[in-house]
Amino acid sequence: MRSYFHFSPERIRRRTGKILIFSAVFCAELCVAAFFVLIFNFLTARNYDVILRVTAVICAIILTGMLFCLCLSQLSRRKIRRSSRYTYVDIQQKAVIFSSYGGEYRTGGRKIIVRDLWYIPFEKLKGIEQTDKGTVINGEIRHFSMNSENLGYHIKDGDVVFDREWLNTGGFEKVTSVKIPTVFGKRDGVYHALVENYRLYLETPKPRPYVFREADFIRRRAKPRVMPEDFGYSRKW
Repeated sequence: MRSYFHFSPERIRRRTGKILIFSAVFCAELCVAAFFVLIFNFLTARNYDVILRVTAVICAIILTGMLFCLCLSQLSRRKIRRSSRYTYVDIQQKAVIFSSYGGEYRTGGRKIIVRDLWYIPFEKLKGIEQTDKGTVINGEIRHFSMNSENLGYHIKDGDVVFDREWLNTGGFEKVTSVKIPTVFGKRDGVYHALVENYRLYLETPKPRPYVFREADFIRRRAKPRVMPEDFGYSRKW
């Protein structure tokens, strides 16, 4: 049984929406207050210098609010796009991979994506706990933090083998626990999948140790290949 959980953007969208609404309301309140000052000054003193200053303040508030909302929206979209690709939980038969988008930078005109990746083998796993903020896994865990291009891997016999050979033996930091946040759709989905896959791993019978048998080393002598045009001709290759 294998399970794969992709990042869900609903949490970021809700948080961004709340910030945008709060910013819009705050700017609107400032503009309304400045507008009342403008009307009161126009009806009483008619100080045109104050009127121009208040009008400039209203325009500045509106422009600042629009720029803030636009920048926040763009940053949120980029965060969702990057996290949807690089943040996931991959549960295999013998191990778990938790990958998290860590940021990006440019060097030499080339964009570098940084990822945090945790490799948790079931063999070294000591416990799985469910909390309000996510699922906590305890055990002997390897933590990688580097260029995303170096963190490719493939599955061999239900276990994880990195494409970069040196990552299978080094290039990591040993940690004792990792928390998987609740950003993968259903709150308890990752926890239940981890518990179920770990149970199946424990119930899977271990492979029997190899016992030497002399019959395994008996080889049959290969028959010589005969060319069709000359039955007396043979070659061994």
